[in-house]
Amino acid sequence: MLCVYARFQDLRNWVSIGIEDNDCPELGKPLNGAVSLPCSHTATHTHCQVVCSTGHMMRNLTEAVAMTCDKATGTWDQELPDCVLCADGYFNASGNCLPCSSSPCPAGRYRGVCTLQSDAICKMCNVSSKPPHSHWTPGGDPLDGNGCNWTCDVGYALSSPDSSGTSTRFNASQRCTKLPGGDSVRNDPIDSDQDGIPDVSE
Repeated sequence: MLCVYARFQDLRNWVSIGIEDNDCPELGKPLNGAVSLPCSHTATHTHCQVVCSTGHMMRNLTEAVAMTCDKATGTWDQELPDCVLCADGYFNASGNCLPCSSSPCPAGRYRGVCTLQSDAICKMCNVSSKPPHSHWTPGGDPLDGNGCNWTCDVGYALSSPDSSGTSTRFNASQRCTKLPGGDSVRNDPIDSDQDGIPDVSE
């Protein structure tokens, strides 16, 4: 509460008048957030919104909260919240919330899960999830933890009772079988992601 005293003088005496200002204390800057301005004002209350910076959220798992000042008492209805947690799609890197990686992984790798404490990194596909004489192709999708796509090497074709194409998930009935005349087919090392490193076929 701020009290301001003004004095007026006439020829005979001094008069003191007390003026009370019950506005709430100014809101500071929350950790990893800000007070969204302007605040709205009424005769009895002031309403302000506290918002978190991108990638952050408050302990109550929100990214914004409304705060109300009661002008009759000069107090806010709650403590100024801090944005101390990382929001969905972000991970904590030494106190900073950084966006989880989501770019495509090279062939033979899949994007792991992003947690609150670790990024979603590219992991190696399980080599047993594709048959011999095949290689990884870009665009693996880890739906089952080994969801990496593959296709048969040059000079080989997919041959199985339930095959329907040249790129699929491996099951025990699928094989890459040598094509007739395959001995004359040049089988250069395959570099499907063009990173200068040949794909591993087995």
